Amino acid sequence: MLVSLNWLKKFVDVPKGFSSQDLALKLTSATVEVEGITEQGELLRDVVVGKIVAITEHPNADKLKLVSVDAGRDQYTVVCGGTNLRDSMLVAMAKVGARVHWHGEAALTELKPVKIRGQESHGMICTSEELSLRHLFAQSSETEILDLTELKLPVGTSLAEALELDDTVIEIDNKSMTHRPDLWGVYGLARELAAVLNVPLLDYAVPELKGGRGKKLKVEIKDKAKCRRYIGVVIDGVRVEPSPRALRQVLENSGVRSINNIVDVTNFVMLELGNPLHAFDWRQIELGAIVVDTAKKGEKFTTLDGVERALNEEMLLIKDGKKSVALAGVMGGENSEIQADTTTILLESANFEATNIRKTSMKLGLRTEGSARWEKGISPLQAELAARKAVAMILELCPGAKVASKVVDENFYKFIAPEIELNLDWLDHRVGVPLEKKGVVDILERLGFAVKDKKDTLLVSVPYWRATGDVSLPEDIVEEVARMYGYDRIKPSMPMVELCAPSVNLERQLERRVKNILVGYGLTEASNYSLVDPVFLETLLGPTFKPELIIRLKNYLSVEQSVLRPALSPGLLRNVADNSRFYAAVRLFEIGRAFINRSDPAGYSRRSGSDDRLPWQHRLLGGVVLDPADDQPFSTVKGLVSSLLDALGYDYYFDTLDNVPGFMEAARTVKVVVAGSAIGQLGEVNASTASMLGIHQAAALFELDFTLLAALPRQESVYAGVSKYPSVFRDVAIVLDQQYPWEDIKKEVKKAGGTLLTSVDLFDVYEGGKIEAGQRSLAFHLKYWSSERTLESAEVDALQQKVTAALQKKFAAEVR
Repeated sequence: MLVSLNWLKKFVDVPKGFSSQDLALKLTSATVEVEGITEQGELLRDVVVGKIVAITEHPNADKLKLVSVDAGRDQYTVVCGGTNLRDSMLVAMAKVGARVHWHGEAALTELKPVKIRGQESHGMICTSEELSLRHLFAQSSETEILDLTELKLPVGTSLAEALELDDTVIEIDNKSMTHRPDLWGVYGLARELAAVLNVPLLDYAVPELKGGRGKKLKVEIKDKAKCRRYIGVVIDGVRVEPSPRALRQVLENSGVRSINNIVDVTNFVMLELGNPLHAFDWRQIELGAIVVDTAKKGEKFTTLDGVERALNEEMLLIKDGKKSVALAGVMGGENSEIQADTTTILLESANFEATNIRKTSMKLGLRTEGSARWEKGISPLQAELAARKAVAMILELCPGAKVASKVVDENFYKFIAPEIELNLDWLDHRVGVPLEKKGVVDILERLGFAVKDKKDTLLVSVPYWRATGDVSLPEDIVEEVARMYGYDRIKPSMPMVELCAPSVNLERQLERRVKNILVGYGLTEASNYSLVDPVFLETLLGPTFKPELIIRLKNYLSVEQSVLRPALSPGLLRNVADNSRFYAAVRLFEIGRAFINRSDPAGYSRRSGSDDRLPWQHRLLGGVVLDPADDQPFSTVKGLVSSLLDALGYDYYFDTLDNVPGFMEAARTVKVVVAGSAIGQLGEVNASTASMLGIHQAAALFELDFTLLAALPRQESVYAGVSKYPSVFRDVAIVLDQQYPWEDIKKEVKKAGGTLLTSVDLFDVYEGGKIEAGQRSLAFHLKYWSSERTLESAEVDALQQKVTAALQKKFAAEVR
């Protein structure tokens, strides 16, 4: 919002020596954020009122003149191509050093002494456009010089001073006062400024509004919740014409375009008091009636901007006896706007409910100066003051005008000042410093609050302009006192608190460690949305897709993101498909939450103290590997999970999986069991899924219940010294039926090898070739070691024979 400092000074006597920068700092510290300050005089620096004393022809140009200009103390010769130059004409003389819009260019150009067609020119005689004054002085062509003769301005006077353009415009951040409807008008800001500077505030004096005769006006409010007050009055004998220069300049300084004297008055009062007004052409108000009611279903209405808008039944309209004439609080209607030949107007000063105006404005995509103020919540008591001011101004601007109807005031609002009891000890505690009662009372009274002293407490009555929802609690009074006292006067101090060590979050610790390990294995962390496409999910899971377990959103933005993911695998597979176009090898992992529509006894409560639980939403750990150089991705992923679980100290094994997901290869998918609990699966992506996703190499993935894994027991690694005794290694290669999983074979080998067999590592799996169909060849390392002695070869050979015998007996294995 742009605010004129000169306008503020009409109501507040700013102390001498108080600069605009000081003022901005005070306002920012105590009330609103000042974003910028513009000194108008700076834009017209080195531009003075000049008088043409002589005009001669340019010897080298037909369209240029040599003009002698009296600028007060000095006389200048200027080369000028103006078409309306004449002797004794008062002009805007820009001296050397002034900055102008050279021939209407957007950027400012600093004037310097130049030679134009061989003749020296010291300065410039300006058009209104070159000085950014076209809003005050019309310009018919680019060669028409600004003529100031009729204004009879003193020669040599600064143009800014002569035209009273020496104002300071303060730019205020609107977001910093959305809760303060009283600050959306100059007088409200002046009231605040007076309190901040501790200086008197001039009363807002306007004459009483008396009714007249000649026109009959009826007003009916049908929706009293959306319109609490409506004041209407008819003014006859107006003359629609351009506003006086001073009024146009005030509006321009505030960022509002001048339209005509009647509309400008409504905008002026809105800017001064913060209460929007509207003027109708009385000729278009049929039956002399105003009805405030909501729109009909499917009704359309054309606003002042010429746009036909579709309305709903919640939007409020101003209607006459037969039609709608304005969109209440937002914009007037094209069918009732003020015309050049309008002589009688209906002036509206009403009060509209903030939420309804906000919803209407947002629904229609139509934001106006009026709607921006109504949606903040303006007090209905402002309506009368605004009407009185507007009528007084119109009667002053149109000498022949008169009030031609009764002043109709339909008012359904009764103001009762809210009272708030303020405990002074509590106030001191909240502010953080001891405050004298006298000082607190002074602050509140300067802000317009009425205060009654009740020993240790104060009874504070809220003024009408702050009783719009802004001040309603003791905490609101604390803020008022603190900001006026000065936040900079409150010395910061650290509070005395008892520091306790935070509780250990084992799951978070495990997460960090898992991420570090997987990154060390060459994987990259992925992060996917929790919302997925149900069609893709069903296609991917196939027969294992269970719609009853899927949690669907009610207010989703798109169908592609309408359900919560039940697993991480769909997102990781999409990542592989997207990235495999650019990278040959893709190795990803993700830790994230998945959601299944089933009860979870250990889950989150729906509300405090309730046994009702939210659906299952464990965190999962998933990973995927795609590498064209790896023809055994299943073994790679299995080894990766084994290494991870070994590093974390878990006791685990792999087992057959009964319900294999639809996107996995059943023959190469296993269940992961940790500490006796099944926590997930790993396996190879089947060919049909890979083809559907556009993946052209074999890929494998794993997915583990991370929440469950974090709760399972594990053996932390402990330091052990270097063994004094050597290990003995043996290799075994066997051929056996494919039906036997490696985990069963590994268990049997460990059982037969006893305590001296410390590790069994599979290093080769082979099928085809000379191996019969339905069988496969397995090769693995065996490590024998004792912590007490060196093992003898005979002892190890005996154990080795025992192992091979066990394999032959249980699996009918053939030792190669």
